[in-house]
Amino acid sequence: MLKKVFKTGSGTSKASSRDKPADYDVMIRMLLVGDAGKRVKLQIWDTAGSFRYQGNPAGEFRGVQAVILVYSISDRRSFHSIRHWLQEVRAHAIPQVNKILVGTKCDRTDRMVSEEEGRKLAEEAGCLFMEASAQTAENVQAVFTTVAGEALHRILKEYGKQ
Repeated sequence: MLKKVFKTGSGTSKASSRDKPADYDVMIRMLLVGDAGKRVKLQIWDTAGSFRYQGNPAGEFRGVQAVILVYSISDRRSFHSIRHWLQEVRAHAIPQVNKILVGTKCDRTDRMVSEEEGRKLAEEAGCLFMEASAQTAENVQAVFTTVAGEALHRILKEYGKQ
């Protein structure tokens, strides 16, 4: 099973509040990845930019094989917050963790972050890059299959099973 963590900037997902019982959603999904269609079970933690784990960030990243960093292309603040989350990933995740930077809401016309800016940040951070839209479903499945495929490939290679 691959554990993935979403790290999002404000304006990309639901708001978080310490008054709620949990500041994250956990989903389990099966996914077919790669040319051979290998079945991968994903445990997905959507933290929605929550700072809930700031006291124990290492616990949040324990067992994480892939991280999806998400910002809204129509919210520059969410894009700037990605640098914070990249620092958290570098500090607490395994060094070889697979990362993908995703600019969401790419269907919108009120773009404040260019695709070029997103690609540049992803390249600097050693991340894959995609833009996606939940509204139109553009690239949503591709985000998961791409990063899961990369993580699976790395894990199999590490254990000499490829």
